[in-house]
Amino acid sequence: MEVKNQLEEERKNQEVMEVRLVHDQKLLKESMMALVSHLQNPKNGLPASIFNIITTSTSSNETSFASLMNNNWLQEELHGKQNQESQMQKELDNLKDILTFEKQNLEMAIYDCDKFSSLCNEKDAELKVFEKIHEELKACSMLRTAEETKNRLLSEKSSLEEKIVELEKKKSSEASERYY
Repeated sequence: MEVKNQLEEERKNQEVMEVRLVHDQKLLKESMMALVSHLQNPKNGLPASIFNIITTSTSSNETSFASLMNNNWLQEELHGKQNQESQMQKELDNLKDILTFEKQNLEMAIYDCDKFSSLCNEKDAELKVFEKIHEELKACSMLRTAEETKNRLLSEKSSLEEKIVELEKKKSSEASERYY
């Protein structure tokens, strides 16, 4: 903000200096025309207007040597301020470019972050599905093992029942043989 105020003040000073310069040029031109007119027709003498111009300009120090030196100094100051303003404008433009670049980088980073977040959410959902399938496979495996154990136990039971029946037959046949 301070730089902006300084630039505005320098612009106002520049405008004032330009107005003074135009005024000085006008007075100088009028003086030159009056002198040329006098040199072409020296009988008339110097017109009163030239005395007014010289009196006015010298009393206000606008056409004096000191005034011209002051004008030169002011023009140099103006030129220096314009150069400074130009440099500051270049720096401001450069900073704007850097800011734009950094905003683009930030937008890209936010986009990447959102993209990675979305991918993480997808992977989490896939992982939950995988874990559910894994649990189901585990349950199926346990069920198969239980079925196999059941079938084995039923087979063993059947085998044992057959052995019991055979032993009972054998025992009953031995008992009937002993009885006879």
